[in-house]
Amino acid sequence: MSEEENLQNFPMFDEFFSTLEIDRNLALKFFLVFSWFESQLSQQNYLDPKFNYPRVDWARYGNDYDEQFDETKTENIRQAVTYIRGEPPKVQRRRNEFFEWEVNNHPDARTELGRLLLWVRDVRNNFFHGGKFPFRPERDAELLKSCLIILQECIHVNQGVNKEYSSVVGEEVDSQ
Repeated sequence: MSEEENLQNFPMFDEFFSTLEIDRNLALKFFLVFSWFESQLSQQNYLDPKFNYPRVDWARYGNDYDEQFDETKTENIRQAVTYIRGEPPKVQRRRNEFFEWEVNNHPDARTELGRLLLWVRDVRNNFFHGGKFPFRPERDAELLKSCLIILQECIHVNQGVNKEYSSVVGEEVDSQ
């Protein structure tokens, strides 16, 4: 059996995806774009100095590019930002011996883009680290789509990241 055939023989994978009730391609696209973008931020030294390991400082990137990020540039961007603001992802917090879901308003973010990017990171953390399996499938899909639109525009606003994107895919990213 080839390695590719081996990888396709994970019935647990299909079962998990069926419980998510969202499109596989959407989930995969979100993870790939998020990972690629986070890698670019790391390479551009957007790292949080409070940690002894490479932890990306999403808020700092947002603070640095807040003025270049035009949430009214397209209707897709406006809708994505409006959705995330109106329905921000929740995070789990320990309350005595129980965990409860609550919105993290990220008071440490100095700009609106900083807060948006921290919410994008929260969406990724919720999906990647678990804790909400499943919650509201229609909401999950809308969060992923909105995050992808925001990340796409964040690629566009930074010349270095946009140049790297262009070298990978052969064209500059264009906001929808």
